[in-house]
Amino acid sequence: WHQGQVRRWMKDCEDCLQKLFLLYHLGSGQPARGTELAIMAWQNSNIHPRNVYWFSGHLNFVSRYNKTQTNQEKERVISRSMPPEAAQLMIAYLTFV
Repeated sequence: WHQGQVRRWMKDCEDCLQKLFLLYHLGSGQPARGTELAIMAWQNSNIHPRNVYWFSGHLNFVSRYNKTQTNQEKERVISRSMPPEAAQLMIAYLTFV
């Protein structure tokens, strides 16, 4: 491995992810709150199910948090879909990176 090339590849991946995040944030309806975004996961864990789903031809990000959760004592499911062109880029990123 060439460390300089690996660092550059990792930097390129980070730049790509930032641009994909911008497409998600601006292109999927009402922007999510920072606390909703902090818990996004593309795979299941022992604690939480994943937040990224493919449903009915759309890439969906499902959040189970909202600011009134503590007042209502229940969580609300919020689903946001990326535009199809951006979704294709996100799927490629998740597949190859």
